[in-house]
Amino acid sequence: MNYKEWDKGTLPLNRIFDLRKSFEENSITTAMDSGRKLAVKKNTCVKNKYSFTYAATKEQAEWFEKWYKQLGGENIPFWCRDLQTINSTKPLEKKQLYRITAVPSIVGQNDKEISMEWAEV
Repeated sequence: MNYKEWDKGTLPLNRIFDLRKSFEENSITTAMDSGRKLAVKKNTCVKNKYSFTYAATKEQAEWFEKWYKQLGGENIPFWCRDLQTINSTKPLEKKQLYRITAVPSIVGQNDKEISMEWAEV
C-alpha cells in the first residue's frame, strides 16, 4: 500500500519536545465469578505509543493542518523517521509506520504548539 510521508523539510523533527513513550495495551482481561482476573496477551509484538508537543511557526501549523486533512484524519498510517532515533547522533534514517491516535490540538498565537499522540503500526 502507498502511504503518505511526514515532510521533514517543512516540519523538521528536531522541533519535537516533551516526548513521552508508552506501550499500547496488549492484553485481554477476563473477570471470573470469584473476582479473580485472568490476563492473556493478544500477541507478542509490543507496539510503542508516543505523545509529544511540536513547536511550530504559524506557517508550519497551517501546513500541518493541510497535511492532516489530506492524510484523512487519525488512524491512517503514514511513514516517518523512527522516533526512538530522534535524539541519536548517528545518521540513521530508519523509517517507521505510524498512525495518529487522537485529534491533534494546536494552541498559540504566532508560535504554535501542536500536541499529538502517535502509535506504531
